[in-house]
Amino acid sequence: FKLLRNNVLGWQGMRLEMKVKDPDGSLDLTANTSIEDGWEKWGKKKNCTVAKNLSWRAVCWLVVTAPGREGGVLVRKVPGFDNEFGFALQLLEIDMLDVYYNVPNCGRDQGTPGNEIRMGVEVNQWREPIAYHLWTRHPGDYNSAAGFKRERIPASEIIHLRSEEHTSELQSLRH
Repeated sequence: FKLLRNNVLGWQGMRLEMKVKDPDGSLDLTANTSIEDGWEKWGKKKNCTVAKNLSWRAVCWLVVTAPGREGGVLVRKVPGFDNEFGFALQLLEIDMLDVYYNVPNCGRDQGTPGNEIRMGVEVNQWREPIAYHLWTRHPGDYNSAAGFKRERIPASEIIHLRSEEHTSELQSLRH
């Protein structure tokens, strides 16, 4: 995985290089520098993730390697987060997705009528993800006294990266 991380992202991870132009077609150096500086500042540990424990580079490294290692990763976008940028990311282990939750025709209680929940992912008639049904606590958490509940998160808040091979294996277990 280190080779994958290093050869896909490099030691700096993904970087932003702006090409904003002035009306005359020349590069607007002031705007480009300002945007790039803001991006770099947001990418620091204190701003990038809700737990304030990962930089943008670390997030990129985890996101690139997790699908091959764990079968996938979920990244939740958190607008309105309490930081200077009003935005952060929450990395969620793929285990937070209830892959055993399947409902052929969702009722009002579980989602939108007419949708279907497949392996914790609610899809519409076109198989477009509409929502993700995630556990509020990690399934491996030993402190289960509080119990486990499922939370419906709109798909617009989730980036779901997965290994198609792993998904196929889980679906074959279902049948």
